[in-house]
Amino acid sequence: MPRQRLFLPYINTRGLHGGKHASHKLSHGNRANLYPLPRIIAMATNSVAGDLLSSALGHPVTEKLTKTNYTLWKLQVLPAIRGAQFTGLIDGSKAAPAKEIEGTNKVMEPNPAYATWLAQDQQVFGYIVNSLSKEMMKQVSHCDTSASLWKALEELCASQTRARAVNTRIALATTKKGTMSIDEYVGKMKAYADELAAAGKALDDEELISFIITGLDLDYNPVISAALGRVEPISVTELTSQLLAFEQRMNLYQGSSPSPNFSANVASRGRGGGRMSRGRGAHGRGNNGGRGRGNFNNNSSSGKQKVQC
Repeated sequence: MPRQRLFLPYINTRGLHGGKHASHKLSHGNRANLYPLPRIIAMATNSVAGDLLSSALGHPVTEKLTKTNYTLWKLQVLPAIRGAQFTGLIDGSKAAPAKEIEGTNKVMEPNPAYATWLAQDQQVFGYIVNSLSKEMMKQVSHCDTSASLWKALEELCASQTRARAVNTRIALATTKKGTMSIDEYVGKMKAYADELAAAGKALDDEELISFIITGLDLDYNPVISAALGRVEPISVTELTSQLLAFEQRMNLYQGSSPSPNFSANVASRGRGGGRMSRGRGAHGRGNNGGRGRGNFNNNSSSGKQKVQC
């Protein structure tokens, strides 16, 4: 078999031909369709780098960014970008290189480093955009780089996150147990705490317990006193268990569903017995005269007491 020649340094962009066609002399006209081999290598390198970056970022996140879940969304997106070692593209520390550089003949040529940077930046840009909701996409449609997009999202969500955190903390401080059961009340307080954590303002157990205790009724003072008197701090789970046990005991004493008029009926029966003693019965108010209609009356005419049978 005849050996094939190794032809360098040009490759035809209209198609690669082997065999005897490869040894044809190149005319001036068809040199315009040729690229030097170093540039082909640079283009292939950029393509491989883009594929590696896409696989390194992994699959798109499941939690799309909205106005209320910035912290949760960031928790999904940021580790993927850090794992691909492209944090500099979103914080601006890896700035774009010059688009053109001076060649050997002092002629400006495209900078291969810029092509590599642009490919990486647009991969990260597309990854972030695919994780946004349509509502958020409309507000950052003016961005064209990963750094500008990341900064716009931070500024857009920061104020909303702060406002939500303040409102949630106010709700924690003002919520009362009222007619709710312990399960419902503690569950509601934990939901508020989760909202604060999602806003980046997580509460520790001690803070959450203080909010829970503040909203309890006076009936739960024995449990509160026991919890506050401990040497070791109590956890939210343990406090909830003690409150549930105390609630069950109260229900056993008062009945599983005590009547709302129970206390009023008891008080009414107490007052009824009092009326019986104050009635104008046979003995009357005054036993020794005066205004009463007593059994013993003074006879002013005879001066003698009459016994009435």
